[in-house]
Amino acid sequence: MALLRAGEPQMEPAATTLPADRYHDAGVLQREIRHVLWGSPSPLAHASALPRARAGSYITHDAAGLPVVLHRDAREPDRVRAYLNVCRHRGTRLVTQPRGTKRAGARWVCPYHGWQYKAASGQLTRVPDGYGFEGLPEDGAVAMAARNLTRLRCVERHGFVWVAL
Repeated sequence: MALLRAGEPQMEPAATTLPADRYHDAGVLQREIRHVLWGSPSPLAHASALPRARAGSYITHDAAGLPVVLHRDAREPDRVRAYLNVCRHRGTRLVTQPRGTKRAGARWVCPYHGWQYKAASGQLTRVPDGYGFEGLPEDGAVAMAARNLTRLRCVERHGFVWVAL
């Protein structure tokens, strides 16, 4: 700090380098993802990828190994939501198209067992033959609510869609 106050540049006594494997080591990458990206907002998309004029638009993205779907609400075009792009039943990727549009009231349908989620809210709305699934009795509204899509914190700021992974 004394050098900064004196207006002197900070100089290392000698040039330092890192071993080359630090730049392509999978373990280093996983630690950086865990300590730098997870829990912190990251820009996942430019806002132009989900234009307000195309309310209901969505894009999918793999972020730090997590499948994410970003969706601009058809009824509230100023709102973008982010969800883990996996069915809460067996973990199947829910939205398979890289981009598209869902009209108001549309649903994401799991290709595996047909579980249905509201695109705008991520709410689990239908489980075909739900009584046959463990934890989902015929009156399983509470059990179904526990299986809504996993929502990620998301905000649109400065021309980007930021998501906390």
